[in-house]
Amino acid sequence: MFRKRADWVQCSESLGVVFTTYHRDDAPQDVLIAAKGNYPIVLGRSSSSLEVVLNSAQIEAFNGSPKSLIAALHTARE
Repeated sequence: MFRKRADWVQCSESLGVVFTTYHRDDAPQDVLIAAKGNYPIVLGRSSSSLEVVLNSAQIEAFNGSPKSLIAALHTARE
Protein backbone atom coordinates (compact mmCIF):
# COMPACT_ATOMS: atom_id res chain seq x y z
CA MET A 1 0.00 0.00 0.00
CA PHE A 2 1.22 3.46 -0.94
CA ARG A 3 1.36 6.05 1.85
CA LYS A 4 2.32 9.68 1.45
CA ARG A 5 5.18 10.85 3.64
CA ALA A 6 4.17 13.43 6.25
CA ASP A 7 6.86 15.88 5.08
CA TRP A 8 5.59 15.54 1.52
CA VAL A 9 1.99 16.26 2.55
CA GLN A 10 3.07 19.38 4.43
CA CYS A 11 5.22 20.65 1.55
CA SER A 12 2.66 19.89 -1.17
CA GLU A 13 0.01 21.86 0.70
CA SER A 14 2.22 24.95 0.27
CA LEU A 15 1.86 24.78 -3.53
CA GLY A 16 -1.53 26.42 -3.62
CA VAL A 17 -2.68 24.17 -6.47
CA VAL A 18 -4.28 20.76 -6.60
CA PHE A 19 -1.52 18.16 -6.65
CA THR A 20 -2.60 14.60 -7.39
CA THR A 21 -0.19 11.69 -7.18
CA TYR A 22 -0.54 8.42 -9.07
CA HIS A 23 1.32 5.15 -9.17
CA ARG A 24 1.87 4.03 -12.75
CA ASP A 25 -0.52 1.12 -12.10
CA ASP A 26 -3.45 3.43 -11.35
CA ALA A 27 -2.71 6.53 -13.44
CA PRO A 28 -5.33 7.70 -15.95
CA GLN A 29 -4.59 6.92 -19.59
CA ASP A 30 -3.82 10.55 -20.52
CA VAL A 31 -1.19 10.71 -17.76
CA LEU A 32 0.43 7.47 -18.96
CA ILE A 33 0.53 8.78 -22.53
CA ALA A 34 2.07 12.11 -21.49
CA ALA A 35 4.66 10.38 -19.28
CA LYS A 36 5.81 8.16 -22.18
CA GLY A 37 7.13 5.58 -19.70
CA ASN A 38 9.43 8.08 -17.98
CA TYR A 39 8.98 7.90 -14.21
CA PRO A 40 9.02 9.64 -11.84
CA ILE A 41 7.55 12.68 -13.58
CA VAL A 42 5.56 15.79 -12.70
CA LEU A 43 2.97 16.85 -15.24
CA GLY A 44 0.94 20.03 -15.38
CA ARG A 45 -2.60 19.95 -16.72
CA SER A 46 -4.04 22.82 -18.74
CA SER A 47 -7.51 22.94 -20.22
CA SER A 48 -6.25 21.20 -23.35
CA SER A 49 -3.13 19.17 -22.54
CA LEU A 50 -0.63 17.70 -20.10
CA GLU A 51 2.91 19.11 -20.14
CA VAL A 52 6.09 17.90 -18.45
CA VAL A 53 6.95 20.19 -15.53
CA LEU A 54 9.80 18.11 -14.08
CA ASN A 55 11.34 15.06 -15.71
CA SER A 56 12.84 12.04 -13.97
CA ALA A 57 16.44 13.34 -14.05
CA GLN A 58 15.38 16.61 -12.44
CA ILE A 59 13.36 14.82 -9.76
CA GLU A 60 16.12 12.32 -8.99
CA ALA A 61 18.55 15.22 -8.46
CA PHE A 62 16.51 16.23 -5.39
CA ASN A 63 17.64 13.02 -3.62
CA GLY A 64 14.25 12.43 -2.03
CA SER A 65 13.95 15.93 -0.57
CA PRO A 66 10.34 17.16 -0.67
CA LYS A 67 11.53 20.71 0.05
CA SER A 68 13.78 20.71 -3.02
CA LEU A 69 10.98 19.33 -5.18
CA ILE A 70 8.51 21.93 -3.93
CA ALA A 71 11.05 24.74 -4.49
CA ALA A 72 11.48 23.59 -8.10
CA LEU A 73 7.70 23.47 -8.56
CA HIS A 74 7.35 27.02 -7.20
CA THR A 75 10.03 28.13 -9.68
CA ALA A 76 8.24 26.34 -12.53
CA ARG A 77 5.00 28.18 -11.71
CA GLU A 78 6.68 31.59 -12.14
